[in-house]
Amino acid sequence: MLKRISFAEPIVVWLVPECHDLGVRRIWDVHDGLAALHRYGLERLRGGGRPCREWREAAAALSIARRYPTPNSVAHARRALGDAAAKAGALAVPDSLSMLAAKGFDFAP
Repeated sequence: MLKRISFAEPIVVWLVPECHDLGVRRIWDVHDGLAALHRYGLERLRGGGRPCREWREAAAALSIARRYPTPNSVAHARRALGDAAAKAGALAVPDSLSMLAAKGFDFAP
């Protein structure tokens, strides 16, 4: 079994970008990130067998992070996956503060 290489914080994507009522999925690690490139609307970035730049960069960065799991390679892979998710319209929670809000944290003084 492959060792799971976790991101510092998850990337949150819509299960079906066109239908937000179906909910979200949290991508916690490199392995799930590689699988996500073929789901959640991100597969559309592969259009006609010639993937767009964001999809190719995410695939490359995630593959590198899987082979060489340094903090920098994993952070780069997370950023690249987030860029691809944003391009596909699948990114549900774009930043850390939104993530905290989604978890129910109260920012009131």
